[in-house]
Amino acid sequence: MHRMSVLCFIVVVLSLFASGRASAANPACTMTIANINFGSSVDVLPGSAITVTGSWGLSCSGFGHTEVDRFCLNLGAGGGVSGSQRQLVSGSNTLNYDLYQTSAYSTLWGSWQTGFDSAGMQIDITSNSSGNISASVPIYAKLFASQQTAAPASYSSAFPNSTSGAYATFAKAGATNCPTGANHAQIGFSVLATVITSCYVNATTLNFGTAGLLSNLTNATSTVSPQCTKGTPFNVGLNAGNTAGGTTTTRRMANGPTTISYKMFSDSARTTNWGNTVGTDTVGGTGTGNSQPLTVYGQVPVQTSVAPGTYSDTVTATVTY
Repeated sequence: MHRMSVLCFIVVVLSLFASGRASAANPACTMTIANINFGSSVDVLPGSAITVTGSWGLSCSGFGHTEVDRFCLNLGAGGGVSGSQRQLVSGSNTLNYDLYQTSAYSTLWGSWQTGFDSAGMQIDITSNSSGNISASVPIYAKLFASQQTAAPASYSSAFPNSTSGAYATFAKAGATNCPTGANHAQIGFSVLATVITSCYVNATTLNFGTAGLLSNLTNATSTVSPQCTKGTPFNVGLNAGNTAGGTTTTRRMANGPTTISYKMFSDSARTTNWGNTVGTDTVGGTGTGNSQPLTVYGQVPVQTSVAPGTYSDTVTATVTY
């Protein structure tokens, strides 16, 4: 009888893999900046500043997991600039504005890349567990006050899709401040504003003072001051007042039921009536953006004297443009 001995070997294989985290790929970012628009109906005559907020969007991948990454965000001069002052341009006309890093409008946003306004923005952002970043950084824009002499037009300034536009460099945050980082991204956008045609008007009181008998002519002057945007043709009319029986040639001041007639002229000789019909008896001009005082020459003609008292009327000045 034959016997066979069988020796069985069970081989257990253990493959060991080095532990640790795989290194991140080269980071990459895409950026979005919508056009920054101060509005399609900008009225410069009040002289107030206008502020709006834009947004610089960042969408990135390839960073380390939950690491702090440093972004150096640069904004160039744009398509219109005078020295270090950004400008919106329409032909030969300009509007001054600027871009800021803070809502206090105190820190200008410039560019390390081009040297404009000295410095851009340094911001640190932490990536998520997948090494991705999605962030939005506000851009604060201000159209400066006291630009009443700007002409009505559509103004713009284009930031190119280059290192002179919106340009970002980025890398893992370290001890080095901006500008730093070998990786970069860029995008172009525009800043816009449309100045509308507008007019305002102010007036002073036409005060004939104190009189006794109305047996002599009584003269007085006041001013009507239209303010219209630069280059805007206008006409100023004066209505018949609010006293019953008054017309644009013979107006009336009232004290109860009693009235005194008076006239309003556009010339110092008091021969040209100032009425309310454009092209006939109004006073025309062309706007400069500033207030333009026009003299109203008033006269109380000789007439039957009336009882003592204070007589008044309210005349409406209308600017047609």
